[in-house]
Amino acid sequence: ERGSKGHLDLTELIGVPLPPSVYFVTGYGGFPAYSFGPDSNIGRLTSAIIPSPFYRDFAIVVTVKPNSDRGGVLFAITDAFQKTIYLGLRISPVDDSIQRIIMYYTEPGSHISREAASFKVPVMTNRWNKFTVTVEGNDVALFMDCEEYQRLQFQRSARTLVFESGSGIFVGNAGATGLVKFTGSIQHLTIKSDPRATEDHCEDDDPYASGDSSGNGSIQDHDISEAQEALAPSRLPIWPEDTLAEPVEAPPTILSYLEENDFSGNHRSEESSEAAKFKEQGTASGFGGF
Repeated sequence: ERGSKGHLDLTELIGVPLPPSVYFVTGYGGFPAYSFGPDSNIGRLTSAIIPSPFYRDFAIVVTVKPNSDRGGVLFAITDAFQKTIYLGLRISPVDDSIQRIIMYYTEPGSHISREAASFKVPVMTNRWNKFTVTVEGNDVALFMDCEEYQRLQFQRSARTLVFESGSGIFVGNAGATGLVKFTGSIQHLTIKSDPRATEDHCEDDDPYASGDSSGNGSIQDHDISEAQEALAPSRLPIWPEDTLAEPVEAPPTILSYLEENDFSGNHRSEESSEAAKFKEQGTASGFGGF
């Protein structure tokens, strides 16, 4: 059963051979990472990896190095039309020397993406950043470099998230929503069913965690240059049998929608009307947008 072990590695959606505009690079601590270029388009049906119903409480564990001040979407689970983000993480553009880590959490029945939490953080561009976002009860917390950074409250019903059969999951983008793609390197992007998994990230299953982080929200010590390299077969990611389907070039939607609508996935303006709606919704939620 998908997610039965409570550990979902979203980088497994990339697959091998690597799709266009995605490359292996040397990441933090010498471990492999994925570099996402501007033309990357990683998307699959949500059912390929995400359990339904989804976890009530969970942790999203991230190690990334953006290469642009524009930020971008780290991952998103959308409806079949790719207009609503049910669950996702986005880094906002740099504004007045700060950025925001934004979590989307939209309950069933809503057609407007909800920015459930927004955390102000130091600029993340061109440096490794290790953080975990946890959801437990009505609390959303951000941990930076293994220390609790900020905790917010948000309202949600007792219902768990259930994703429709045609919904899509995207890594490094949000389908046809119009939000900015992420460009840079992703080394760790995992969802765990245990909201206290931030402790595991710091100790057991994070080989590059150490006490050498700078404490300002970014990993700087031991930072190494990212040279594109071909990894030996033994270092390639293991690809589960249930996600061996070919990468989805067009955003993943059910056939009937594809026949009636244009879902090329290429019409993503930096400030589309959809993105403007997201910004407005974030303001209305009381957590701030960009």
